[in-house]
Amino acid sequence: MIRQVLRRAGRTEFSGTEDGFVVDHGPNEERLRVVCTIERGTAVQRELRRYRQALTQAGMQVGRLSKDRNTLLVSTPDTTA
Repeated sequence: MIRQVLRRAGRTEFSGTEDGFVVDHGPNEERLRVVCTIERGTAVQRELRRYRQALTQAGMQVGRLSKDRNTLLVSTPDTTA
């Protein structure tokens, strides 16, 4: 669901040839991580804002993973209590 929302918002998914987003399991099973693979600082922050906007508009809760500047923690509507 997260991948679909980000793709519909025009965001690029990471591939062997292109930077973009990666979705995987977060520190607990209730939240997923969305990682931005872009290396440049200001471009990362701009891209994370775009991710956050698209995900919150889709009804998801989005927070930051404090130890990693390139990562958002996401709860989808079906995983929130």
